[in-house]
Amino acid sequence: MYQIEKIGDYSFYIKAIGTFPLPVAERFVIEFEDLTKDIHENLNVIIDITEAILLRIESIDIILDLLKRKK
Repeated sequence: MYQIEKIGDYSFYIKAIGTFPLPVAERFVIEFEDLTKDIHENLNVIIDITEAILLRIESIDIILDLLKRKK
């Protein structure tokens, strides 16, 4: 699971909770892209994985690819 919280005009706090399998990571990407579709510059993201217990490398790669595309 995950939680996305908007903490400013261009800032988001993302918290991974428990398990984060590939389908959840893919759903996260869709939701995050929808929330940030109008932000083209100055996007700030804090990612908290301290409460994640099972993170698949593939899930992390999906999120990193998303952040690279968003710059």
